[in-house]
Amino acid sequence: MNWRRVIKIMLIILVGGSVAFESSAKIYADQQLSKEPLIYTGGSFTGVINSDGSVWSWGDNRYGQLGRGEITKRDPVPKLANNMKVNILQVSTAVDSTYALSSEGEILAWGYNHDFDLGNGDVKHGMIPSPVLKNSNQKLTDIISVDGGEHHGAAVRKDGTVWSWGVNKRGQLGIGSKSSYREYATQVKGPGGVGYLNNIASVSAGYRHTVAIDADGTLWAWGDNSTGALGKPDILSSNIPVHLGDAFNQVKAISAGLGFTIALKSDGTVWSWGYNGDGELGDGTLQDSYTPVQVKGPTGEGFLDQIVAIRSGEDHTLALRVDGTVWSWGANYNGQLGVPSASSKGSNIPVQIELKDEFGRFIEIQSLDAFSDHSIALSKDKQLFTWGGNSSGNLGVGDTKSRLAPVKVDWRDSTPVYNTSYIYDANGRVLRKTISQKEGTTLYTYQYIYDFNGNLKNIQIVMP
Repeated sequence: MNWRRVIKIMLIILVGGSVAFESSAKIYADQQLSKEPLIYTGGSFTGVINSDGSVWSWGDNRYGQLGRGEITKRDPVPKLANNMKVNILQVSTAVDSTYALSSEGEILAWGYNHDFDLGNGDVKHGMIPSPVLKNSNQKLTDIISVDGGEHHGAAVRKDGTVWSWGVNKRGQLGIGSKSSYREYATQVKGPGGVGYLNNIASVSAGYRHTVAIDADGTLWAWGDNSTGALGKPDILSSNIPVHLGDAFNQVKAISAGLGFTIALKSDGTVWSWGYNGDGELGDGTLQDSYTPVQVKGPTGEGFLDQIVAIRSGEDHTLALRVDGTVWSWGANYNGQLGVPSASSKGSNIPVQIELKDEFGRFIEIQSLDAFSDHSIALSKDKQLFTWGGNSSGNLGVGDTKSRLAPVKVDWRDSTPVYNTSYIYDANGRVLRKTISQKEGTTLYTYQYIYDFNGNLKNIQIVMP
């Protein structure tokens, strides 16, 4: 849509004075915006959903996972995929699929779909976003959390129930069977297969297992346990949720990888269990563990602390500290640790990723993501960095060469930038709102003037 044309039409209507406007939230230019861009990584692709709802993506596109409405081999530079038309709160991926959670509580999915990865009852690849369904004509709604695994997705509803779809050969859907697939979102069973799991706050889908945090901060898990990913030493797998026990509690965040699981506790410590052949558990060993072990501190002394976010890739892990520093451990065969001095065999203890600008100043990171063998991070000043494997151009730097250290992705210059400021009266009501939009090198600024009842009176084009 031509943004400036919309403004001109609205100006004409306002001058005529014959139309009563609805509240400002209904005006196109006053759409609800995300507070921050949302970054994501898939098997061999990467993307960002900007604060204006526009999707920018790069990397492998054999299954339409870039969301551009077409299937191509690959594209190594960020390009506009589409505009979501809704406010996106969270985004996650399966290997070749993407799940975006809207503020309306619906999940929009696109990409690979031969294994019902998109949960829409079809096996055609989705080149543009479409909703995850409960059946052929009913959307999955009221969602508060979503995550993607290898070829399955899982989501939590407002009522604390969990729903999953896609591949189920190892019981990773938690629906009481090991049927090959579920083409629509299906409700996860309760303990012992009785009733349905509830009181859940968030969920993470791994390679062949799924883990969930309940409202009490304890964990439930289901799926493959051949390497200990469920945190239970006495079973090989489970097609229904099993509880890790009340002793392991106060869990704030969870991230499931390939045969292992990482947990962040409310005290800022990190714990892990499962496969550890490449040091994925960060406990200073290469031994698998069927019960939680604490992640060591730098140099292997003490324990990692003050962590605020965690993300697991296929066989490596990232952790964000409260001071904005990023730490990694696990496999490093394609540079996924982001530390050039680290061994190609990986690290079984956390190592710090150096993120500095061209002047040598420390760059503070606010969010990160990992999948397969590459990672992405967003700084507090909205710079984007990637590192690791790059076989399909998934780092977004124009080539297919892997990087051992973070590289900056040039995506903002081609992205419309919105700036919004408000002026309030003594009672907190909006009197004036200014929106600045940059298109290329041109800056357009518009002012919305309101009366004391919150009604829009006028729109002024300040410049150019």
